[in-house]
Amino acid sequence: MGFFEILVVMVVALLVIGPDKLPEYARKFGKMVRDLKKMTNNLTGEITRSLDLEGEVDELKRTALGMKGSLDEESLKIKKALDLEADEIARTVDLEVAGVKKAINEGTEDLAAMPKTESTEFNKIETPPVPENADSLQKIEAAPAADKTGAEEVGK
Repeated sequence: MGFFEILVVMVVALLVIGPDKLPEYARKFGKMVRDLKKMTNNLTGEITRSLDLEGEVDELKRTALGMKGSLDEESLKIKKALDLEADEIARTVDLEVAGVKKAINEGTEDLAAMPKTESTEFNKIETPPVPENADSLQKIEAAPAADKTGAEEVGK
């Protein structure tokens, strides 16, 4: 606004408001202008801080993405190492199982062959002939034992 425009507004205000209330309205108008200036300054400050925070947020996002990438790499390395260890353990277990199976098969073959060997060896053993009166001998051997128990009972 130029000087003449301000002068026209003041003359109109003087005529409409009147000379008595003009100083009061001028103070209110000045206070409104100061409050409006404060609000615009605060808004400008908030916008500036917001933009600064956006820059920080962007920086934090880049940092987080970088960390995510390095964590992904490390997790892949760990996974590969664990896979290698698991493969090695599986190979070791497979070898042990194969050894146990082989030992079981050999033992089974030995056991399967054993009755043939033992029966052949058993047939080679000469057994003494059994006397025909073997039953009567067992009765005779059992009789003295019965006599002893009977003699003991008599002594009591």
